[in-house]
Amino acid sequence: MSVRVGVIGLGFGKQHVREYHQLQGVEVAAVCDLSEDMLNDPLVVECGARTYQDAEAMLSEEDLDAVSICTPPSTHKPLTVLAAQRGINVLCEKPMAACLEDCDAMIRACEQHGVKLMIGFKKRFAPAYVELERLIRSELGPPFSIFFRYVSYGGVAKDWFWRDGGPIVENTAHAADILRFLAGDVQRVYAEGDNFLAEGRDEIDTAVFTLRFENGCVGAVRAGCWARGSLKKEHLVVYFPSATAEIEGPFDSPHHLRVWRDEKGAQEELQFENPGGISEEIEHFVKCIRNNKQPRVTGENGRAALAICLAVKESAQTHRLVTL
Repeated sequence: MSVRVGVIGLGFGKQHVREYHQLQGVEVAAVCDLSEDMLNDPLVVECGARTYQDAEAMLSEEDLDAVSICTPPSTHKPLTVLAAQRGINVLCEKPMAACLEDCDAMIRACEQHGVKLMIGFKKRFAPAYVELERLIRSELGPPFSIFFRYVSYGGVAKDWFWRDGGPIVENTAHAADILRFLAGDVQRVYAEGDNFLAEGRDEIDTAVFTLRFENGCVGAVRAGCWARGSLKKEHLVVYFPSATAEIEGPFDSPHHLRVWRDEKGAQEELQFENPGGISEEIEHFVKCIRNNKQPRVTGENGRAALAICLAVKESAQTHRLVTL
C-alpha cells in the first residue's frame, strides 16, 4: 500500500520529511510552512512535494492518508480537527497541545472520524529505552525509585515557545512520557522552580520535581533550560529490588544502557547506534496506517504527559502538592 503524507511545519518537521522520504512506498505529497525559504529547501524539492503556506488549503486540496503536525502546540487542536474531518490520520508532535481541553478535543475528533492519532514521543522508540522497558516487563519488575536528569541548553527565542508553556511543557513533555512508559501513571507531583535565565519571559525555565507513581514508585527529575557545554546530557537511573539500570548520553540521544544485577557490581552494558528514535517512530506510524493498528503512543498518552507538565508548573507556582 502506497501512503501519501503531508507535513505541516518545517522546523522539526523537516526531520519528518526526511524520514518519510526514506521509506519505501511512502510519498511526501505536500508540505506547508509560512516561510518560503523552508518550502524551497533542497530536501523538499527532492521529494517533489507540493508546497503550501496555508495548512487548511493543503488539507482540503490534497488526497492524503496521513499528516505530521509539527507546529506550535496551540495550533495542534485546530489542525488535528481539520485533518480528522477530512479522514486524514495524524502524527502530532509533542507536546500534544497547550491545554488539556485541546487534548480532549483532538482525541474526540479523531475517534468521531475514525482516524488514528499518534503523539510524537520518539523516546518510546529509542533503543535504550525500548530495551529497558522490555527488561522491566520480562525480568526486573516494577521499579521503586527513579532519578532523571533531562535538561536542555539555553532557551528558544521564538515567542510561541514561551507563550505555549515554555521549557517545562515543550521539553519536559518527553521526560514525563518516558517515565510513564517505564513506571506507569503518576499520582501526585511536587515541584520547585522559577525563571532564572530567560529575562523578560513570564515562564518557569528551571524546575526540580518529585513524582509519586500509582504503583508506589517515587521519582525525582531535574528539568528545564539550564545546561551548558558538556553538561547537556540525559541521565536516567532506575532502581529495582534486585537491580539498578542506567541510561545516559548526549541530550536527546542517550545511547548507553547499563544494568547491575548484584551487589558485587556485575553489569551488562549495551551501546546503541541511532539512539534518537525518530526513524523508528515514523516507520511505526506508517505501519499502523497500512495495517490498521493502534499507534503505540496514543492521544491519551499525550494528554497524560501534558497533565504532568502542567502539574509541575502549578506546584512550582503555588508551592503545593498537586494530585493528578
